Amino acid sequence: MKLSSFINQQQADKRLAKKLRERFGNVVILILGNWMAGNVKCHEPIRDVGMRIMLVKGFQEYLLDESRTSSLCPSYQNSELETFKKVQDPRSYQRKKYPIVDDHGLLSAKTNNI
Repeated sequence: MKLSSFINQQQADKRLAKKLRERFGNVVILILGNWMAGNVKCHEPIRDVGMRIMLVKGFQEYLLDESRTSSLCPSYQNSELETFKKVQDPRSYQRKKYPIVDDHGLLSAKTNNI
């Protein structure tokens, strides 16, 4: 079972490389994030390292450091981001205690008015 799954993963990676070459030509630069997650319950494992090793053989590849990318703003020279939208608490059992909470899906850059 393990040998067949290993062979299937390699074949899938080779098909991906072939499709990338067909679609974008031979001169391709790949920019991949270096986000690594362990085995998370109810989620499929990420085939990051094996795919990167296979893709580096035929393509030029850059790794993007993804640490804190969702909390820093590049256009404001590493200015931190903050939540700004207030919404009704989606957890019905907490609404009496906390009727309004921050929506962490929307962020804006902090402005320093000096």
